[in-house]
Amino acid sequence: MRHGVILKTLAVLALAVLLGLGTFADSALPSLFWNDEGWYKDGIAPLIVREGKHYVPADLFSMLESISVTAPQQDNLLLTNTATGAYVSILFSEGTAAVNGEITDKIGVFRDGTVYYLEAEAVAEALSVRMEIVTADGSQMLRLTDGREQLSMNELIAQYTEQNGGGVSLSPDWLDANHRVKGKRLRILCVSPEPDSEISVMRRLYDFGIECTVFLRYDASEPDVLFASACGAYGVMPAEEGLPIEKVDAQFSPLTHRRATLALSAGDDAEDDKLRAAGYLPVKPDFVVTGQTDPAVFIEEAAYAMREASELTVLLTDTPDGWDAAQLLRDLVWESDGWVAVNLGR
Repeated sequence: MRHGVILKTLAVLALAVLLGLGTFADSALPSLFWNDEGWYKDGIAPLIVREGKHYVPADLFSMLESISVTAPQQDNLLLTNTATGAYVSILFSEGTAAVNGEITDKIGVFRDGTVYYLEAEAVAEALSVRMEIVTADGSQMLRLTDGREQLSMNELIAQYTEQNGGGVSLSPDWLDANHRVKGKRLRILCVSPEPDSEISVMRRLYDFGIECTVFLRYDASEPDVLFASACGAYGVMPAEEGLPIEKVDAQFSPLTHRRATLALSAGDDAEDDKLRAAGYLPVKPDFVVTGQTDPAVFIEEAAYAMREASELTVLLTDTPDGWDAAQLLRDLVWESDGWVAVNLGR
């Protein structure tokens, strides 16, 4: 069988390649933070400094509860402080913006691939968001806050950099003293199973004790919704059965007491822009394991990708191949020195 001896042998070989690269760093210090959290996409959309100005991904602002980021039309982003009504409307093709009704060309903007970058200080000031910049380990770091932060910037950075002094720790070795994840992050995504499904990657990951992020289908059962919420951040699937994504999300709120901020990427820039317009952050995995994926080949490719990456995002579908890949990823994480499987909210 494909998940027998041959698969296991190839997985061990992939592990050997990965582990032969040396010891990973104990912690990764992000360049961007929001309130008391590190920016989860820092590895692919970090802080950028140009001519002394600090630029951040537009989606970083959307992590703040009071800030809405939408795309009313192509090449246009609208950022709104839902508490005060202050807004910034940016037209990327012209490099101009309307700030609370006044047109200006003094807000720097650019697009890096599919990521929209905004001049942080100007936008933060317009939206009454506090911005902090500090330098540590020779690098600059920026944080956006909306009054919900609990830690000072120095305390927040210390959580990523402090080392145990040899004393007794009650935390697992993949958490620091403040229960923050150390090391490199493997983010495993799965979808809530269809009713009466015989294969559920979500439940398999639960059996393994592996953290994941669940994206809820429109027909997700109450136990699956509660499980997804208990994992931390959860997402919703793009429109199914003719239901807009907002309605799919709204039906889960009575159980989770919150709305989702994540949506599984549709794999198309135009469709992802629609998700942003609806107020959701599209999540595009680095790897997708489907029914046409050879798990042994996938795990080799994933191991090689992990040589250089500080984080990796993998979507496992409810297929026999996704089922096998879940176990191979579990083995990969358990045997590696530095990688931890975490929820997208960490």
